[in-house]
Amino acid sequence: MKYAENTAIGDAGEYFFAYTVATTLGWPCRLLDIDIGIDAQIEVLDDAKHSTGQFLAVQIKTTTDPAVNARYIELKHVQYWQTVETPVLIALVDLKGKKVYIKHIDKSASLVPVKHGGDTIKFDFDPDKDRLSKKLASKLRLLSFESDIKEIKQGLKKVRDKCELILKETDSEGEIIEDHDHYLELMRSFRSIETRLHESKIQVQRVIKYVGDCGYDDVKELFFAARSSLIGFFYDWKFHHHDAEEISNFENEYVKNTKYLEINSGEKGSVFDTRKK
Repeated sequence: MKYAENTAIGDAGEYFFAYTVATTLGWPCRLLDIDIGIDAQIEVLDDAKHSTGQFLAVQIKTTTDPAVNARYIELKHVQYWQTVETPVLIALVDLKGKKVYIKHIDKSASLVPVKHGGDTIKFDFDPDKDRLSKKLASKLRLLSFESDIKEIKQGLKKVRDKCELILKETDSEGEIIEDHDHYLELMRSFRSIETRLHESKIQVQRVIKYVGDCGYDDVKELFFAARSSLIGFFYDWKFHHHDAEEISNFENEYVKNTKYLEINSGEKGSVFDTRKK
């Protein structure tokens, strides 16, 4: 049987990619026997070479022409990669120059096809920014937690939006308050807000070592500010005269829940803090 030149080049590119990941990043790279749009899997390690439990999927393209710095990928393949839970990279291996370049498939990006033998997406590789090197380790490690970060931030946004609404509604100086039941219902809804915040805390606790608190502490402080503002609002408008026990219980829970929602201090200080991202 004949070993086709294109097959040989493709195989060489995959082996060289795995070699480069292992020698440059010091991370395991497994080439996959069954190709369903993914050629390799990278296991992400921390700085002490322990597994984070996270992975990156890779589609490998190979060239023997160093002047080639772009690849055209069929639209349907890119659409598939956007649905994969594991972050996907496209790698361009320059066999002649012995260099590897990588680009991340952005799952939220709008795809603009170009005509190049059909509907395709063009990927340009920057020789400086996209070359696989040790300095990309932190960026790739952060990328591997992409879905976790997205889920955490979505949960925190729901809490933030609700708390900001409460702060706005309780800033009512000079207004006439007629619907007392509405504000009492806000107090009762705090349990669901607190539950959502605690769920985010659990998610953050699991990954904070690698990605920081994702803005959790800021939202937690906003949560308590909203509670405090609502309690002050009740007293300013004498609501406590009519609903003393319910409001008193709500006020007492404020102190108890401070530690309940606290992140363990030992996990602070991650270099992968995404709070401002």
